[in-house]
Amino acid sequence: MSQLTHFYSYATRVSLELPVAFSSVAETSSSATYAALDADDELTAESPALQVQVVGGVPTDDPDGTASVARLADQLAAGGTVLSRTDRIVDECPVTSVELERDGGYLHLSAAAADGRLLSLAARGPRDSAPIWNATISSLRFITL
Repeated sequence: MSQLTHFYSYATRVSLELPVAFSSVAETSSSATYAALDADDELTAESPALQVQVVGGVPTDDPDGTASVARLADQLAAGGTVLSRTDRIVDECPVTSVELERDGGYLHLSAAAADGRLLSLAARGPRDSAPIWNATISSLRFITL
């Protein structure tokens, strides 16, 4: 039996996998939020969570989105202590992930460009949750409709 569950958001057109403890908790016209709820099925400030958001379009002078992803990753990393930065290709799209400590908390922030869209993926959780977030980023699929 799998320990992961699949999620897809029509708003973001992003498919991903998260541990089975996660649920889809919110969706807007440009974002989707997933979280591991507490024993009372409540979302708390300590709940591990991931928000995927379409933050804009990729400019025509950056056709593969690499420069846009780098700029967004720099913005996401501002104001925190950078623990690591990883550039990779996921589903044939550029993705940059930055692990940070900010205000005493751990964040795993990623920028991606897919099909002309610029996306941010903001995850929070305990510091030892980095492998979960890295696996989630590796599972991303950007769906073209």
